Amino acid sequence: PRLRRARLAGLGLLLGAALGAAGLQAARQPAPTGAKTAGYGFYTFYDGLPWLLWSDKSKDGDEYGRYRDSARWFGTVEENGGSIAQALFRHPWAALLRVAAKPFDWLGALLWIGSITPLGLLAAAWGLRESRSRALIPFAAPLALLLVPSPAPPYFLAVAPPVLLAAAAGCDRALESWPARRLASSFAAAAALVLCFGKADVMNSPVLTAAAADVEERCAAGCLTNVVPQSIRYQAWVDLEGPAPLQTPAFNDERKILRGELDPDSLSFAARVRRARLGGFHGPVFYLAAQVSSFTAFHPQFDREAQVEGQFDLSSASVEATFRHGPDAVTIYRLEDPTFLTSIRRPALPPATPGSPAPPPPSPARARARAAPPAPPCPSAGYPACDPWR
Repeated sequence: PRLRRARLAGLGLLLGAALGAAGLQAARQPAPTGAKTAGYGFYTFYDGLPWLLWSDKSKDGDEYGRYRDSARWFGTVEENGGSIAQALFRHPWAALLRVAAKPFDWLGALLWIGSITPLGLLAAAWGLRESRSRALIPFAAPLALLLVPSPAPPYFLAVAPPVLLAAAAGCDRALESWPARRLASSFAAAAALVLCFGKADVMNSPVLTAAAADVEERCAAGCLTNVVPQSIRYQAWVDLEGPAPLQTPAFNDERKILRGELDPDSLSFAARVRRARLGGFHGPVFYLAAQVSSFTAFHPQFDREAQVEGQFDLSSASVEATFRHGPDAVTIYRLEDPTFLTSIRRPALPPATPGSPAPPPPSPARARARAAPPAPPCPSAGYPACDPWR
């Protein structure tokens, strides 16, 4: 009777999971025709391509690199209508390879010295040989979820309980059979490896936190700044883009991921200041120069806008504040005379991904706008010289 009740309970759990998955799929809104932006689930699935399927196993370790490789295996979001199921159904061979290669990613992530270490994985494997390991079977469903994302540590929280329980069972067996000296030396070696090679990455710099607090106070009534590091952007609870927001594709837009499409005309800091002044904005304009070497302040993929906004001569700008900590520094400049932007040097757009189609030529309307005569002087008496901003 107990076994029968356990089987009925297990069947009920499986039925509930199936109904939940069917309900989520039914409630899912299909991607519109011609959509270029991947949903979060679709993007996460493409980002989770196993290492064995990367086209360049030494250089595709970033999200966009993995996404581009997934697009080669499964097609684009437009071709699949934004549906993971359709991508798998249309490419069964690629789907089979992905499922078969994914456990190797898990193994590498768990063996990593910043994870449970090789000794912990060995203890877990030994603990699974215990008869009590059958109690870990209910955790098989969370393990299946790891087939979707990349093997990043946060995703392994779903399977942390069974892994730690198995490792504890393995340690129990080791205490029963291993000599005390051998066991102690093994744990000491594991602890030394963790201390020497464990995760000790710098996730932020104190200068960025200080600069965020300073610029938040200065921009309480509105301001306009250049492209700033994400750490400042998300810590300062004020609008730093003013009336001239950055016109850039979303991070999960395939036009940005696959072809690197960015429009320097709309991202140029000079053009943004000019749009703001012509629109009647009289608030302060700040330029934040961040020189941070303790960690990557500007992500090479997600912050490419900083590469195309232009370079300027700041000799005529006034220094409002400077923050230093070790090798890191952030200087906040206030631009009193916007005409200094005439010294802008437009950088070339970063090259698109090899093998991807070239960006489309400018539209006739944009070509006519570039050939138009200079705009008349600003209507504001405080900023009479607009032409130099072009």
